[in-house]
Amino acid sequence: MIPAWLRYGAVAALAGIAVGVAQGWRYGERIAALERDWSKERAALSDAARRAEAANRQTETRMQEAVENERTESRAREAQYADAAAGARAERDRLRQQLATGRGGGASQDPGAGSDVDGTPDNAAVLRFVVGQCVDRYIDVAAEADRLGARLMGLQGYVRAIQPASGP
Repeated sequence: MIPAWLRYGAVAALAGIAVGVAQGWRYGERIAALERDWSKERAALSDAARRAEAANRQTETRMQEAVENERTESRAREAQYADAAAGARAERDRLRQQLATGRGGGASQDPGAGSDVDGTPDNAAVLRFVVGQCVDRYIDVAAEADRLGARLMGLQGYVRAIQPASGP
């Protein structure tokens, strides 16, 4: 006959094994549920990341378009300023031609009146030279101011284009 303590021990061991198996099933179910939840969470995070990436791409595209538009407008302004400078140079050449012929712009001057301020030809030549130099310098300064102004406006437009939209 088997002693009682051995029977009780065997029953206890079998009960422990049965409890362990039952606990294993419960833990297995918990682990499976956690894995399902984690899988759903990963899918949701992945979807959110894709939406954020698409939104960022759209924002980047809009910003790039704004930069390109500003670049085009800046080039147009520079061309406009270059045309204005060319017009100023043409006017300068016309004034030089008038000074060279000794006329101040009026066609009805009499020939004996002279071509200068005080009637001496040397002073007329000096006056023509000085006025020509002043006009040249003025045109150069105006052209540089126009160029720098166009560049400044282009840079300001670029900053506005790449700056994220702030509040309402």
